[in-house]
This record gives sequence, structure tokens and C-alpha cells, in this order.
Amino acid sequence: SDGQVDMSGLGKNIIKERNNYYEGGLDSTNFRKYKKQLENVINIARAKGANMIFIMPPNLWDFDLGAPAVSNLLAEYDEMGLISFYDLSSAIKDPSLFSDTNHLNKKGISVFSEKFLKGILNK
Repeated sequence: SDGQVDMSGLGKNIIKERNNYYEGGLDSTNFRKYKKQLENVINIARAKGANMIFIMPPNLWDFDLGAPAVSNLLAEYDEMGLISFYDLSSAIKDPSLFSDTNHLNKKGISVFSEKFLKGILNK
């Protein structure tokens, strides 16, 4: 989207969007289920010789309830040499580069691609 996040009530928008993602709270059963599915995907990709890169994209949230568990898991896989992981969730905090509190707008995507993605993908 070309739009910008509405700066009036930004804090309320962050809370509203974050709560929509975790309406039922955090469910460890779901995490274990999706962890197993992710491990299967990683194993298939590695068996085919693919290198997997995981990037946690920028957002305006101060705290994402599910992010620490996901980030820790991906960092563990990175340390094991199974994937490459980059936590860029705090890389951009300029609200004018977001269409909402969790998605970059067109200009934000350009900035993110130039400043961060090019270096990662050209390794």
C-alpha cells in the first residue's frame, strides 16, 4: 500500500492490531504443532540443497507476544546451521514508512530492501 499509518492514536492502533493476532492468547499446543511443520519444511529444503533464510520484518510494536518464542527458535536453528535468521523487527521505526503498525508501505519496502535485504541476499 502507498498509504501511511494513521499517526493519531498510534498507540491504540498498535494494541488493537497486536491483540487481533493473539485473540486467544498464546497456545503452546499450536506452537509445538507449527514447530514440527517448520522442521519438516526445513528438512525437505535441506535435502534438496536449498538454503533457507528467515527474516522477522519490521513493525512498530514495542512488544509482540509471540515473537520471543519464534525468534528464539529461529536463532537456535541458525546456530545449528540449519537456516539463516535475521531479526529485523526493530530495524525501521519511522511510522511514515508503514501502511499500518505491522506492514511497510511502498516507500518502506524500498527502504527496507535497499538498507537490509540487498546485503542479506547478496551474501
